[in-house]
Amino acid sequence: MPKAKAPRFSRRKSHKIATVKLRDTNDANITFEEFQTLAKLPTFTKTGSKKNYKVVFKPGDYARFYNVTLEGRDDVLDSEYWVGKIKEIRSADSGSSAWVHVQWLWAPEEVQALNAEIDVSHMGEWERILCDNAFKSETVVHTDTIEGPTEVYFFDEHVMRIPDIDAFYVRSIFNYGKKTLTHFNKESDCSCVQCGQGYNPDRSYETPLRYCATCRVWCHTGCRKGESKRLIESSEFTNGQHYAKGLLLSGPAGDPVRPGPRSKKARNVAERAINVNLKTLSTRVPKRLLNTLVSLAETRIVRPLPGNIVGNKAYVLRAREWVREARTPGGLSRDRVKKLEKWFDELTDEIAVNDLLARDIRREADLTELFVCNECGYPV
Repeated sequence: MPKAKAPRFSRRKSHKIATVKLRDTNDANITFEEFQTLAKLPTFTKTGSKKNYKVVFKPGDYARFYNVTLEGRDDVLDSEYWVGKIKEIRSADSGSSAWVHVQWLWAPEEVQALNAEIDVSHMGEWERILCDNAFKSETVVHTDTIEGPTEVYFFDEHVMRIPDIDAFYVRSIFNYGKKTLTHFNKESDCSCVQCGQGYNPDRSYETPLRYCATCRVWCHTGCRKGESKRLIESSEFTNGQHYAKGLLLSGPAGDPVRPGPRSKKARNVAERAINVNLKTLSTRVPKRLLNTLVSLAETRIVRPLPGNIVGNKAYVLRAREWVREARTPGGLSRDRVKKLEKWFDELTDEIAVNDLLARDIRREADLTELFVCNECGYPV
């Protein structure tokens, strides 16, 4: 479940608010050289407007900073604050406050202002961007400019959960010299393989992306390329239980795609799915997690999910791998069982079991209940 909302601090204005410029700018009232002559601090404490409330910041923490361009507005959204990573803390000349060296995360519109050709339409409200040029993206600011702590996640294919509110996320880096934007990996923008549109979490709840684990591509349900749709309804799977066993076979390490015409591929998968026997798992997988593990492995991969913009790809694929390994001759060794339990406990600490197994109640999910990939024939 999403973490509790970050504590709010007093909105009192400060003349020490710095703009995102050169890190030795005078906007911060102190040069970078002067900053380095001050005493280094391991932490500093920010006092909130709430009585006796304090938050301790240290290097490596992320914070929300007052956005000087929004001064005078009473309706500032949490997603509109500047976001930065605290790299170093040094004492101010007087009082209990301090100066901090900050690495800024840029908002999409800031990057687009430097290159109008960069498409930011797939970027969400809470999305931020790294910059590769420290001279252009780091400054020294006073601790009075800090509004409060925040969460920042790095979006990749191994992340189990990124909340859909009150948490910033990063999946790309801006090359300041070339004025180009690059995603951390080719899948982090999750573009639809048919229409090419990048994944915007804010606009995708009713039209989510489905993932073919065999072809390793994302696709909107209704998208087509020319006359061909990537996801199609199949009559080869007789019911949901049969279809779920087909999902177990799908994945990079799953059964290979059989050669032949597209029309026969789904039939081949369906025939093999009938013979999937899960009874042996009862003696090879700890009882306390068996049912949840199998249910996860039989889940369709989709993003976004309620409260989780990254979707379920990371843990569903891992669950399928565990089930496949447990079904092999000899099953799981004692050491592998311990690793399975560790993985399961970490997952369920992060996301409640009820949320992991919650039924997808979107209309799109009902309409695509038995859909398969038109290229490989596997359930999607």
